[in-house]
Amino acid sequence: MRFNTMDKTILGIGLAVLILAGSGYYVLFGQNAQNKNNEFVPENNNQTTSGQNQPEVSAPPAQAQNNTPPPLAPTPNPTPTGFSMSEISKKNNAGECWSVVDGKVYNLTSWISKHPGGSSAILSICGRDGTSAFNDQHLGQEKVAQILSSFYLGPLR
Repeated sequence: MRFNTMDKTILGIGLAVLILAGSGYYVLFGQNAQNKNNEFVPENNNQTTSGQNQPEVSAPPAQAQNNTPPPLAPTPNPTPTGFSMSEISKKNNAGECWSVVDGKVYNLTSWISKHPGGSSAILSICGRDGTSAFNDQHLGQEKVAQILSSFYLGPLR
């Protein structure tokens, strides 16, 4: 069988079309993967062609740098029954610092090292009524009152 020039041209065009079609298919679908059931799983979709969800596999996320200070130590839940001055007087050091301000008991232990005026200001009221020391320094300061309220334990009885 002999091919003339016209046959060779048609054969060349047909071959070029097949190559382009194959390349186009690869570009469109070549990045998809087959799962173990021979189902195609698109790269950006966790669903197979049968509609079943497949687990997404990805590299572990990079560790973000966290500049947020650690949370303050939790304080015991406020108690409606209150605390006696005898109980408060036992909490008189940096390891356990409770104080009374305006008849309310506060656990200031975690605030000692964070107090902007220095730890000695807080340590001086541990285990006692700190109302006058607090009011002398902070009376009428709403932000300070809000911070103090976060350490509230309950009323003095």
